[in-house]
Amino acid sequence: MSIHYKLLCAIITITLYLHSVSVSAATTSCSVLEVSDQNLTSVITQIQTIKNLNELYLTLNHRGGNYALSMYLAKIIHDKKIPVYVSAGSHCDNDCSALYLASPMGYSDIPIFFPKYSKTERDKIDRLSPELFYPIINVTSVMQFFRNIINNDLLLLLEKAASDPKMELSTFFNIDHTDKRQLLNAFSLCQKLRPISEQPNKLITPIR
Repeated sequence: MSIHYKLLCAIITITLYLHSVSVSAATTSCSVLEVSDQNLTSVITQIQTIKNLNELYLTLNHRGGNYALSMYLAKIIHDKKIPVYVSAGSHCDNDCSALYLASPMGYSDIPIFFPKYSKTERDKIDRLSPELFYPIINVTSVMQFFRNIINNDLLLLLEKAASDPKMELSTFFNIDHTDKRQLLNAFSLCQKLRPISEQPNKLITPIR
């Protein structure tokens, strides 16, 4: 076996190894964060520390309860183009729906309605002393936010939903099935690559 052949084999081996290392490093940098009733603030903090937001995915299982903070996270989701998934059996109630609606890559297996205050937060506001400040979110400000980020056809549907709390929106806002399959497969791969301690309670099953 000639020295040139051995050298060529060595170069190919090293090249393949370096490629596999770079692919592994890029893939394992992904993150799947679940927004739940207890961790809205924590998720926002974590997002601000992630360097590669192109590899960030969010799952939603949240009943709402902090409208102002949800709108803040919704802006981040839209600005950073973060994919969002709401699985069957999860919740995305009240102001949580703003998170789903703000994502350009969102899919929900459950009905989604126009954002609103949760009963818990509304009761909290009603009990506040007049001299205390609390950030109030109204339909006008929510619609102004969405006017800046979604197309006119979806905006018209959103305007109808603002006056009809029973109007379901995920039918219109969901990405198509092909994009959903790619999205869920990416979610599933990312979850499998994370350490067990960092994996969410509910793993996402890839679509074949």
